[in-house]
Amino acid sequence: MLESQAYFTLKGYTMTAEIVVMNREAVALAADSAVTINGGVKIFNTANKVFMLAPDCPVGILIFNNSTFMTLPWEIIIKAYKDNVVEREAKFSKLEEYGEDFISFLKTNHSRFSTAKQQELVINDVMSVLYNEITKQIWKRLEGVIYKTSAKITEAQVRKETKEEIERAKKFFENKKDIFSTDETKDLENHLLGDFKKIVEDARSRCFDKLPLDKEDIKTLNKLGLYLLTKDTISLLHSGVVFVGYGNDDLLPVCQCYNFEFLICEHLKYKIDDDRSQKIEFSGASAAILPFAQDDVAQNFIMGIHPIAINSMKRKLINDLSMKNKDAEKFLEEFGREMFESYTSSILSAVNSLPKEDLAIMAETLVNLTSFMRRVSMSLETVGGPVDVAVISKQDGFIWIKKKHYFDVLNNQHLSHN
Repeated sequence: MLESQAYFTLKGYTMTAEIVVMNREAVALAADSAVTINGGVKIFNTANKVFMLAPDCPVGILIFNNSTFMTLPWEIIIKAYKDNVVEREAKFSKLEEYGEDFISFLKTNHSRFSTAKQQELVINDVMSVLYNEITKQIWKRLEGVIYKTSAKITEAQVRKETKEEIERAKKFFENKKDIFSTDETKDLENHLLGDFKKIVEDARSRCFDKLPLDKEDIKTLNKLGLYLLTKDTISLLHSGVVFVGYGNDDLLPVCQCYNFEFLICEHLKYKIDDDRSQKIEFSGASAAILPFAQDDVAQNFIMGIHPIAINSMKRKLINDLSMKNKDAEKFLEEFGREMFESYTSSILSAVNSLPKEDLAIMAETLVNLTSFMRRVSMSLETVGGPVDVAVISKQDGFIWIKKKHYFDVLNNQHLSHN
């Protein structure tokens, strides 16, 4: 199924671990410092992923997955927004309004954060990711044909498998809803096939290389490029940006998560991630543990069972017990509900009573536990380095519990106010 392919949707891929723990008293946030270069070839433990919005605003910001937006480090953008908030003395009633204001800030400053050169680089990346994944699936299909027939594959078979895979990708995108209006989509199409035509053609030639493409295939591939820009999908290149804390009228903490993709020709593609957004309420949830990015270890702690075990269980139900997919999902849903009632609910009850300092300890511990699991496994140590920890409360605002610096604070007293 195309739904599982990496360039369409992405969960658990990011090279970081971040935790938000909330109850009615405060919210704690923690993040490691690992950042990977060139797909994990190089790992540095120096990245900043937790930010205080402004000295007198009880709001924090977390970033995960792609550490850049339009090839520009998020740290630069967030600090520019911080200066803007301080200059305007902006205060909002609800936490969500800070996110909306941030989006407006990006759109208003599109010429600053999205130059022509940046757009060319991003379009090249987007098209390359898309076309590379399609060609990877084509070669998998061709390998399957060879294994089945044990014969030399013909040019006609190559053409057939290529065309069918392109059409399969097309059907996947056509079932997704549009992000932009008709006029905005048309404007993006004009730019994609006009200003960026050479970049699209180069990416297609590079990725498809000697695979046979006719005029109809090329037309469809151009349409797929537009779909990736305008449809409700999440690519490998997306960034997660989390606003957490309080608005002026919020008595209890709120966490709002956004997925940002690009800002092309003044059009910003983003989406609110409802699955990872949460409010603490008087009549609803009184505590929450929200893991971001590499969340498998935290999920194991929260649910009492590792996500890998859940996936393995589903495969066993379907393959070994011949259970229908919908019946397997129903079984796992009931199993999850029972685990929540017998295990998870007791953890959340304890979190509900934790004081601020213990919230911070819990958030830091879950990040460190993820780092430890990566260290003692054969996978890349994509979580590690110093853990930045902060607590936000309605009374005290944003308080750093642990904060790394690339400089000696004692030798840079002039920066202490920052």
